[in-house]
Amino acid sequence: MTKLSFPERVVQQMQLEKAAALEESRLPENERPCQFVTVAEFASLLRVSPRTVYRMIGRGEIPAYRLRGMIRICWRDVWDVLDGWSVDW
Repeated sequence: MTKLSFPERVVQQMQLEKAAALEESRLPENERPCQFVTVAEFASLLRVSPRTVYRMIGRGEIPAYRLRGMIRICWRDVWDVLDGWSVDW
């Protein structure tokens, strides 16, 4: 059984964005304000349709927030969710 991780290029992009966000603030990581992404942005990172992301939110797989009628996903939560994903073959 081989354990495959999330595609490396997406992980690298996310790590770069996370590092840039961390440099912007001198607060401890758990006290920094959350940067939100849209469902479409998250879907493009996963290379799935936005409808798939909505289903994942509905099943509770991805934490999401409704802000003024629009669904947003906290980048910190996205990182935590994706860290736990892997595929066993």
